[in-house]
Amino acid sequence: MKNHITDALVSDKPLSEYGITLLLDDNLPGIDFRNRLIMINDNPLLDESFELSGTVYPTPGMICYTPPHIHGNIEFLYIISGHAIVSVGSEQIECFGGEVIFVNSYEQHSICYDLSAGLKRMVLSFMPVSDIFADFFRYVSQLSHERKAIAHRFAPELNTELSGLFREIIAAAAPMEQWSEYAIIGRSLCILSRLMGREELVRNNEVENLSNDFMKQVCEYISRHLTSDISLADIAADMKYSRTHFCHLFKETFGMSFHKYLNRIRINQAKRAIYREPDISITLLAAELGYNDPNYFTRVFGRIVGMSPREYASLEKSKRAANGTSHMRNAN
Repeated sequence: MKNHITDALVSDKPLSEYGITLLLDDNLPGIDFRNRLIMINDNPLLDESFELSGTVYPTPGMICYTPPHIHGNIEFLYIISGHAIVSVGSEQIECFGGEVIFVNSYEQHSICYDLSAGLKRMVLSFMPVSDIFADFFRYVSQLSHERKAIAHRFAPELNTELSGLFREIIAAAAPMEQWSEYAIIGRSLCILSRLMGREELVRNNEVENLSNDFMKQVCEYISRHLTSDISLADIAADMKYSRTHFCHLFKETFGMSFHKYLNRIRINQAKRAIYREPDISITLLAAELGYNDPNYFTRVFGRIVGMSPREYASLEKSKRAANGTSHMRNAN
């Protein structure tokens, strides 16, 4: 079995080739999650998460676990234990252990949880890169064309069935065996099949779909042109908006200016690249992310992260060295 993080589950074909991302909390008992992410996909079209502004704390005692963000993945959130408020679009859902929440592509969502109760959760998300899940994505696409969507939460009987499948996925992932991906894919197909063609799970989504469409177009444009010098005029023209109208819609949807948001996305990509390769050339990294001036890239990075790219890389190296020492002590 390969040790690289992107191939953590399988020996010959990583889950990324099926468009699957599996994320579990690092404090689950009996599971070795030193890397926390079971699979990280290096393709920004598959794993890119676009953060939004405006964290909401629904009630006293709640803290933000995952800030508001969107992505192209279809996502399931399984609350293993604890008490959380999951915000999806305009809906706020109070969740407890055993509940399953569904998030459509490009729906804004966030998680706040009850500090006194804690939170353990699992995220399972899919992108349409494999024929295995093609029928489900065609079904979701057809709903979207009809301005409809799958409901965010499910009736008790179906939720119990889905919860059992998620527990089986966790059990399959725990041993980190070469057969784990087959069990995960099989249970994933079962989960998706339970949601297809059931009218009681379909909701009208006219207003939110319009907002989601705008988010999707913006995010896909940024992903396609991330390494280029993106101008406000170019993206507005590509989406067939006037510059003024685009700026208004963007600020209303994302809560900040386009250029501020673009810098945040690029710096997040830089942090991921440094995490994967702490010795990466900062000049090369700046160029790959569309910054012609590495000094300007360093200033932007420092303003957003609070330290320079080199300091961030040094911090990552120190963390890895400390983790390695800790593991050696535990082994002794």
